[in-house]
Amino acid sequence: MGKSGNPARRADELKISQVGDFKKRIGGVMRLPSGAVVKVRNPGGLRVFLNGGMIPNSLMTIVKRALDEGKGINENDILNAEGSIDPEMLTDMTALLDNVVVACVVTPQVLPIPENEDDRDDELLYADEFPDDDKMFLFQWLTGGTSDLEQFRLGQQQGVAALESVAESRKSAQ
Repeated sequence: MGKSGNPARRADELKISQVGDFKKRIGGVMRLPSGAVVKVRNPGGLRVFLNGGMIPNSLMTIVKRALDEGKGINENDILNAEGSIDPEMLTDMTALLDNVVVACVVTPQVLPIPENEDDRDDELLYADEFPDDDKMFLFQWLTGGTSDLEQFRLGQQQGVAALESVAESRKSAQ
């Protein structure tokens, strides 16, 4: 059966949400895992990237699962059949995370990676200069909100370390 008691009394005990409650989900000031503090805004969730065609095909299944479950991506999501990191998937994931940072971080402004290294300005911040764990943290915030971010910080440390080691080995190979 239903709950007993007076429904009007139970409703009176509820606290009406304030504008700020909604704004927290939309953005605000946030401390990232690196310790940096940034002002962020949610451009409309990951669906904005999905609808804008900014998600590579290799990541569609992973991203749709993240949207459905409200969870981030972990290192197992980008492994190939042999259990090692799929280089194409890593490249695509890095590009997606860079796009998320550019779209979400308002202050300081984060710019897309310039095509030509000579176009870099030392006074500006580019997406590839943003720490990987901060990128993953923002991705989690974008896909799942802020409720489980502390748990996320703990769970993603191993995955970020694996991604960084692969990215470093790819840079030295080039």
